[in-house]
Amino acid sequence: MFTAFLLSAISDHTVAQNTAPIALTAKAKQRLQASCREAEAALIKQALAGDQSAYAALVRRYNRMVFGLVLQMLGNREDALEVTQDAFLKAFRFLGSYRGESRFSTWLYHIARTSAINRLRRVRRDIVALDAPEAAVRQMTASMADGHDILVSSEQTDTLLRAFQLLRPDDGTVLRLFYMQEQSLEEICKIMDWTMSNAKSRLCRARQRLRQVLEAHFAEELSEWV
Repeated sequence: MFTAFLLSAISDHTVAQNTAPIALTAKAKQRLQASCREAEAALIKQALAGDQSAYAALVRRYNRMVFGLVLQMLGNREDALEVTQDAFLKAFRFLGSYRGESRFSTWLYHIARTSAINRLRRVRRDIVALDAPEAAVRQMTASMADGHDILVSSEQTDTLLRAFQLLRPDDGTVLRLFYMQEQSLEEICKIMDWTMSNAKSRLCRARQRLRQVLEAHFAEELSEWV
């Protein structure tokens, strides 16, 4: 019964409308994040007490992000939906083991990534990455090097999401986690089972490959960013 209830909360939001970001001061952002963490902690507590609707609320909060990460790894929409559902079911089953030592999203993303890896192993699927041309991106500004300033509009976000699909799975995943999910390098290490030095080098290489893909496949959109 609960499985059906939970799956009804995992709807396909991957084509949901984007909204323009709202600029917040650092202090306002901190207050908002603190409020979100408190609300999330309350939902987790209620879910542990048996409130299924509280866990369904957590599912709705993270469904799109988990689906995006899994799709990046699997490259197949139907498989990604199935693995996303499986990840949320596992997270509910083991929710009592969550101790709050890391953010709930970090714990959840690690479960999702492990579920996706297990699916790849079962079907023995080879992930073939698209090799981007070895071309320099002359139109990139210096501010775009850290990746933050390229996420300033819904149109650019849509372009990036399409570009991520042309990256190697781990490249797209680390960029999503760092820039779109705002996971720290320490949290990414927990999710991906990487060392800190490995995470830094992979993030750097992923940025470089993203620039190559943007130049090779999205030159027209890119020209409007600079």
